[in-house]
Amino acid sequence: MLLGKTYRFWLGLGLLALLCYFVIFWQLNTTIMREWDEARNATHAINMIANGNYLVRMYEGHPDMWETKPPLFIWLQVLCVKLFGTSLWVFRLPSALAALATVSIIVRFLWQQTKSLLPGIAAAVVMLTTYNYTLNHCARTADHDALLIFFETALCISFYRYLYAEAYAKNKYLLYCFICFTLAMLTKSIAVFMVLPGLFIWSLYQLKILNILKNPRVYLYTLASFGVVGLYYYLHELQTPGYLQAVWENELFPRYFNSAKGYTYEKIKSPWKYAENLMYSSIIVWVFIPSAMLFCATKNNHRKTALYFTVLAVVFYTVASLGTFNGWYINPIVPMLAIVCGLGVYAGYNYIMAWVKSRNYSVKTTHILLSIITVIVLYEPIRKQLVHERNVANNYYISGSYGKLFNILEKEHPEINAFTIYVRHHNQSLQFYYELYSKLRNYKLDYVYYTSNNIPALNNMVMCAEPTLKAQIDTLYTTKPIAAFGDCILYKLDTHK
Repeated sequence: MLLGKTYRFWLGLGLLALLCYFVIFWQLNTTIMREWDEARNATHAINMIANGNYLVRMYEGHPDMWETKPPLFIWLQVLCVKLFGTSLWVFRLPSALAALATVSIIVRFLWQQTKSLLPGIAAAVVMLTTYNYTLNHCARTADHDALLIFFETALCISFYRYLYAEAYAKNKYLLYCFICFTLAMLTKSIAVFMVLPGLFIWSLYQLKILNILKNPRVYLYTLASFGVVGLYYYLHELQTPGYLQAVWENELFPRYFNSAKGYTYEKIKSPWKYAENLMYSSIIVWVFIPSAMLFCATKNNHRKTALYFTVLAVVFYTVASLGTFNGWYINPIVPMLAIVCGLGVYAGYNYIMAWVKSRNYSVKTTHILLSIITVIVLYEPIRKQLVHERNVANNYYISGSYGKLFNILEKEHPEINAFTIYVRHHNQSLQFYYELYSKLRNYKLDYVYYTSNNIPALNNMVMCAEPTLKAQIDTLYTTKPIAAFGDCILYKLDTHK
């Protein structure tokens, strides 16, 4: 397989690059901007570009006191928009690049540990075929989580290197730890703290905690990290008094324990609920279990590395299970489990090849059989990854049909750039399209919430997707449809009835 020989090395990297392209980047532009976090983040980026205020997230013309995280991810979205334009894939590009960077650091780490490409490729394949990681608020969406997971994974790898590096290199890896920690906080606030209990427990187990606590650089870097993040919060509070109170309610411990005002997140009812999410359309658990059993049953040069990431994953899982439930909250353990899987596949391959050679069986035939088994195992998870986004793109619901209709108008009716959007309830996906087309694509749009006093005027063009509102207008006017997608229609109010 991909061991040792140069052509196999480059073939392995080429196949991995191909998998990354199809799983992470392919058709990144097809799905409408999703409701809640993805649409809200992209709207923040649009407003930063439009108003030039790169410190405060704005939403509907006001500072956003509901989404209060630091804006590193939004800054990256802004940068991508300035570089590549306003296509939907551009708003998702920071997440996709973060996923690619996560694959890269895992492959590099495992190459340095084993001097083989096989464990890194195996780990990457396991991670990229995990639905929860690629498609659930993560690698293919404009959410914070893929970027957060990259920094958390880099932090865990850097900490491992710090613990076992030669004395001359320790300070370098310690600095890397705190850089990753700081950037993770600037991405999603205290979410990175859920990694720290596992790092502490492992340090205690390895009897290295006192050495860490005696290192003055730990305290210096800690002050620097909190100083950088604290400066952002302080400057935001100066511009928008009350921001810190909103941070406490919407971002910190009241939200985690589901006691924040206005939040009713589901509490996890079973410790297996997150495991069910990980197992959905994925092989990660089924590869991790035999890998862990293999390292428990045998002595292996990489047993310590596998145990380290297992401990981090188990502790993170435990901490996550004590708080509120959202399926993607468990995603940071996916790279941890994938690393153990990669090492397990590598160890299993070595045992199989040693057994084959000891009996003088054909190495070539064995490689062919292993390759066939690998294709069979991976076919269904990869197929589901590749078809999922196209299936979603071809479906719609009320919040998504607006985005589809905007796309149709831009392509088929470029002359139409002024109309009224008529709605009953707030819709974050629609808010994104309204902000995108009115502020960055120069459409002249009105966004109207229905009341009995604000029925659109005669000869106006109206976009609407809610049947009850369309019925209300139909009682007053005869209408002329201009374009439609699903239940969403743009029509002209033709005459009074």
